[in-house]
Amino acid sequence: MPHHNRTRSIEEQRAIIERVRAGIWQEIAGGRFSLPIDSRYTLGEAPAALARMKKNEHFDKIVLTI
Repeated sequence: MPHHNRTRSIEEQRAIIERVRAGIWQEIAGGRFSLPIDSRYTLGEAPAALARMKKNEHFDKIVLTI
């Protein structure tokens, strides 16, 4: 069963953030690690992005650009 931050205490969330910063943050900041992106939409296309998400057609992240 997936875990969501809204069910974690503030202390648990802070500990997770610290582990990320200590572990992979330098890789992310240095551009050596990236999250997979399924699709990109402009802010004006937000309804289409939401429709794609609701249909569960995406595999990775859906990005809205401003």
